[in-house]
Amino acid sequence: MTLTPLTSDLRRIKTQIVIAILLACTALEASSGVSIKIEDGLLETPFSGKIYVVISPQTKDTMPLKTNYWFKPIEIISKDVYQWDGQSELIIDRNDIRYNKAATKLPTAYELQVLARVNRRDADPFTSIGNLYSDPILLDSDSHENLNLFVLVNKSIDQHSPLYPEKPAESSQLKLFSHHSSLLSKFHKQPYSVDVAVHLPKDWQHSTNKKWPVLYYISGMGGSELEVLRIIKRHQEYFDKFITVSVNAMNYGGHSVFADSANTGPWGTMLVEEIVPKIDGRFRGAGASKRYLTGISSGGWSSLWLQVKYPDEFASTWSFAPDSIDFRDFHRINLYAKDQNFYTDNLGYDRVLVRSLSGKPLIKSRDFIQMEQAIGEGGQIRSFEYVFSPRGKDGLPVPFFDRETGKIDRTVIEHWKSYDIRLYLNKHWENLKDKLNGKLNVYGGEKDQIFLENPVRLLKEELTYLDANANIEVLPEVGHAFDREKVVSMLKIITSEPDNKPIDQD
Repeated sequence: MTLTPLTSDLRRIKTQIVIAILLACTALEASSGVSIKIEDGLLETPFSGKIYVVISPQTKDTMPLKTNYWFKPIEIISKDVYQWDGQSELIIDRNDIRYNKAATKLPTAYELQVLARVNRRDADPFTSIGNLYSDPILLDSDSHENLNLFVLVNKSIDQHSPLYPEKPAESSQLKLFSHHSSLLSKFHKQPYSVDVAVHLPKDWQHSTNKKWPVLYYISGMGGSELEVLRIIKRHQEYFDKFITVSVNAMNYGGHSVFADSANTGPWGTMLVEEIVPKIDGRFRGAGASKRYLTGISSGGWSSLWLQVKYPDEFASTWSFAPDSIDFRDFHRINLYAKDQNFYTDNLGYDRVLVRSLSGKPLIKSRDFIQMEQAIGEGGQIRSFEYVFSPRGKDGLPVPFFDRETGKIDRTVIEHWKSYDIRLYLNKHWENLKDKLNGKLNVYGGEKDQIFLENPVRLLKEELTYLDANANIEVLPEVGHAFDREKVVSMLKIITSEPDNKPIDQD
């Protein structure tokens, strides 16, 4: 066909129309997303932190911000903000940091909530006092797909918020207080306090001339000082015979594990030099010969660490399902070997971080880190870096592996060595054996869901080689949990000294 000036003009116009439509679509796509503002008066000053958009299938029981993001279908999108005033336009879309654990069966309705992480002291953004959040917004499948809406953040988490964990009232046996730490305040250059729960013996008030054994209970990752109350309820008849103390181990970086750290400060020293004397003085503790430790998971690691680092301060420890106590097996990775990768094994297969009791893979390491990246500081793996890693030039802990490639940085692992409990015992056993023999009880579960059983085996091999008097076991058919039989055995030992009676004061 021969082109005339008219047909040429028509084609040019059509081309311009197509280009205009494409540009319009691109502009629409670029502007789509969740537009967020904070209600006037909620934000006193501009803040730097994270903004979260959390989406989950609609349920009757809970709101998106209360969804278990480890195992439930959930989408988390986050954006870092710097000195945001809450009033200037902020849009979050799926091009921002994102974690998406899709539902196996797509629901017809979703709920969306927004949260502003203003609190830079506590680990869990979804429960921390001072953080700001919106009402849940119902989305149909279309609005969920397009995600083009405005959200007003209009609430603050306080002690009456549905997001804040409910706390029990004090009683004659339960005492709750906040301990102002001089050591942590000096390190952080601002006032710093930790929450403490104390459960007293049933006869404590009526036996004013008696001193009592003290058990320090340390919760796992995400637990508070109140977690111990569930354990006490199951074994009340034993816990009524001694003092139980639980100190909240959590901070902005995650679990402190009560180890002194370049990033989180002197948590171990704080416990031994500040909390222990306060408890003994205020509640009549019987001293080091009747002072015990226990805990699970990160609390299991903590209880073993404190016993090993401060052998004269504690009479015995019972450590359940501890985080890796031998870095030759850190979630099945030998951190000391060359060319190790957090995401893939030596054959190139994806590593699994979490499994079911039956052994079914649940969460891959790469997916877990994607979730942590979306949530930010306070996650489990990042928590290890806050304690074990050196402090970087930016003031943050140096990552021990590349978040993009998974490659492990052996120079950072050199710094981690000082927190390898098995290695520490190997190096110092000659000086520690008389102080630790008979004090170490460590229990792993054969079916531990996060693969923590093998480091317990390695510790058993090491202590057997050192001819140590220690009770180290991997329990058959047990997962990442307390073993009731071992817990009762521990409680019987504590309450049998001396003869189930408190100790007379000198």
